[in-house]
Amino acid sequence: MKHTRGVDTYKTDVAFDHIKRNYTLHLSGTPFKALVNDKFPENAIYNWTYADEQSAKRDWNSADGNENPYATLPKLNMFTYQMSEVIEEELEQGIEIQGETEEYAFDLNLFFETKNGQFVHESSVDKFLDAMTTRPKFPFLTEELRNELKHTFWILNRVDSAKALAKKLENHSVFGEYKIVLAAGDGVTNDSGIDFDEGSKKSFDKVLTAIKNFEKTITLSAALTIKNFSQKNLPFYGKISDNIINPKLFFRTIHVKKGGFPMKAKVTRREARKHLEQFHLAVELVKVIKHFFPDLIRLLKQTEDPRNQSYITYPNVILLMTRILSSIFYISSMRKTSQKFNSDTVIQNIWEICGESASADEIPYWETINKYLERLDPKELQDTVCQLVCRLVRSRSFADARIRDKYWQIIVDGTQIHSSRRKLDEKSLYRVHNKGTDREYTEYYYYVLEAKIVLHPDILVSIMTEFVENTDGEEAEKQDCERKACYRLMERFKKEFPRLPACFCADSLYACENFFARCRSNGWRYILRYKEGSIPTVADEYGRLKKTEKNRREQELRDGSCWHDFVTDIDYNGHKVNIAEYGEERNVEIKKGSRKGETEDVKTRFLFLTDLPVNQKNVSALAEAGRRRWKIENEGFNVQKRHGYFLEHLFSRNYQALKNHYYLIQIGHMISQVMEAWEKLWKKAALSLSEKHSRIFESFQSVKLSEYRHETGKRFQIRFQ
Repeated sequence: MKHTRGVDTYKTDVAFDHIKRNYTLHLSGTPFKALVNDKFPENAIYNWTYADEQSAKRDWNSADGNENPYATLPKLNMFTYQMSEVIEEELEQGIEIQGETEEYAFDLNLFFETKNGQFVHESSVDKFLDAMTTRPKFPFLTEELRNELKHTFWILNRVDSAKALAKKLENHSVFGEYKIVLAAGDGVTNDSGIDFDEGSKKSFDKVLTAIKNFEKTITLSAALTIKNFSQKNLPFYGKISDNIINPKLFFRTIHVKKGGFPMKAKVTRREARKHLEQFHLAVELVKVIKHFFPDLIRLLKQTEDPRNQSYITYPNVILLMTRILSSIFYISSMRKTSQKFNSDTVIQNIWEICGESASADEIPYWETINKYLERLDPKELQDTVCQLVCRLVRSRSFADARIRDKYWQIIVDGTQIHSSRRKLDEKSLYRVHNKGTDREYTEYYYYVLEAKIVLHPDILVSIMTEFVENTDGEEAEKQDCERKACYRLMERFKKEFPRLPACFCADSLYACENFFARCRSNGWRYILRYKEGSIPTVADEYGRLKKTEKNRREQELRDGSCWHDFVTDIDYNGHKVNIAEYGEERNVEIKKGSRKGETEDVKTRFLFLTDLPVNQKNVSALAEAGRRRWKIENEGFNVQKRHGYFLEHLFSRNYQALKNHYYLIQIGHMISQVMEAWEKLWKKAALSLSEKHSRIFESFQSVKLSEYRHETGKRFQIRFQ
C-alpha cells in the first residue's frame, strides 16, 4: 500500500504513475477539490473529523479497562451566527458573471488580507470587531456573555493577519480589556506591547501563562501553526477563518447546548401570554405565506376555472384560499367554515391576502365552494403543490434535512381517508368483512398513496399524491392496489422532478425487484423497512454473513442499551442491497393499568434494506433516517386525521371534489407546519397545536390586515425550533 501525502499537482500525478503498487491510500486534510470533482467513488471515501473525535471521546467504553485515547482532547465549542434574511435572499439570487449566474462566496483569506502589516480592508475588519460587541446575538455583546467567553482561541489563515488583528484588538474599546496572546510566527507584533520573551517560550506555554495571570485572554494563531495545539487542553476553541466558503454555511446558527441537552428555562403562563401579545398572529401568518410561499396566490389564480365567467361573483382564488384557511384554522366542515368566517374583518382579510378588491361583502357559501371543486380538475392543485415544494427546496432553507447532504428523503405510504357501508363511488375500493357468515357486510372506502418530503424534523409536506381507485367498480376483476399506485406515482415524480436527488423510504411492501429497478434507472436511492420474510434469500444471506463479518456495535443508553449491525453487498437478482439493523432494550415505567409504576424491559428491533453505502460511521444515521418513515404516520396522517384537519371527513359526496379538498388540506398543512416550527412565535408559549391554531384564528377575526401592509411587505428572518 502506498500512502500519498502532498500537493495535488501534475508533477505529483506523473510521479505516482511510475510507482508500482497494488493499492493507493490518499490522505488529505483539504479534500474538497477531489470531492467536488468526483475523483473517488462514494464507497471509497472515509472521513474523520474533530467532531468524530469528540464523539469518540464522549462514547468511549471503558468497561474493558482500556484507557480512552481521546481523553486529552480539548472540548470544542463552535459558535456561528444566522445571517439576516435579507442577505440570504440576496445570496440565493447569486451574481451574474459573463452571462452565467454564480453563487456568492466569501473568501476570508481576502477579508483578512494584509499589506505592510496593515489590513487591506481595514474599515471592514473594524466593523466586524464592532459588530461582535454591539450587535444583538453576537458573542461579546454584554458583560454576562463576555464572562462566558473569558478565554477564547481565534484562528486565521496567515501569521501576518494574526499579528495585524492583535494590534486591532489591543486598541479596541472592548477587546482592549483582554490580554492578547499571539501564538503565531515569532510571537511578536513589531512595535506591539505583547511581551512573551519574543518567542523564547513555546506557544502553548505562553497561552497557559496568560490564562493563569489574566482574567480574560484572546489567543491568536494561524492555521499553519495550529498543529502545535492539537493535543493541548485549551479551554475554548473557535475557528473564525477558512478558505472560500458559502456565507450561508459559515453563518448558520448552532443552538448552544449544556450537558448534551438544549437549554430551556421555565416560563410562566403569564409570561407566555405576554410573549404572544406582542405578535399579531394573523399578520405573522401572512408573512409566512409571503416568505415561504410567495407564488401561492399567483398559482391559485392561474388554475383553470371551469365556470362560466359571465356568472362569477367570487374569483377562483377566493374560493380556494377560503378552503385553505379553513384547514389552517382547524375548522371541521365546510358548513362551519361559512358560519365562522361570517364577519366583516374575516371577509376583508381573505380578499386582502388574495390581493383582490372586494366585490362581495359576504363569504362564499360552502355549497358554492363545493360546486366549484366538483368541476375543478384535481391535476391543477397537484401542480400547485409540486410548484410550492419546488420553491421550498430551491430556497435552501431546508438543505440540512437531506440524507448525507445530498438526497431529499421522500416517504411513501398509504392511508384510508373515508369509509362507509353505503356504496360511495364507482372508483372507491371495497372489502368484505365476516365473509360467509350471517354478519357479512361490504365496506367501501377511499384510499390514497401519499409521498411526503422531509424538510425539517418538524416539517413533513406533501410532494405528490396518487389516488388508489378502481376503474370499473365492483365489476373489476382485480382492484387497484398500493404497489400499482406507487409505480404510477414514481413515473409522475420523475416527470415533475427530473433532477431532484431523492431517497425513497417506505415499508416492506416495496422490497421487490420492480421497485429496486425503478429507483436505479431514475438515479434514486431507497431505504425500506425490511421484514425477514419479504425476500427469504436476502434474509438467509444476512443471517449467515453477520456472524462472520461481526459489525455489531453496542452502546449504553440512559435507561438501557442499543446496537447497530449491518451487512453489505448482498446480491438479489443482480441488485446489490445492504441490510442495516437497529435494536434497543429499555427499562420502561408502566404508565397505566394495574401495574402502573412498575418497570419492564422492552425490546425493539428494526431492519432496513438500502442501496446506500453502509459502514460503521454512517449506520447509525441510516437507521435514524429509516425510522423517520413513521413521521408520515405521526406528523402526517395522524395529525391530519386527529388534530384539526379532519382528513377522514366526507367534505363532499362528489369524488372529484373530495380529491380537491384533499389537495387543499395538504397546502393548508404545509403552511401550518412552517408557522408552527417558527421559534420566535412559540418558544415561550407552551401551547398545544389546537391552542396555537385557535390563537391564529382569533387574531384573524380581530386584526385588519390592510392596516399592516407595510409590515407584511418587509423582508424578515425565520428561525426554526
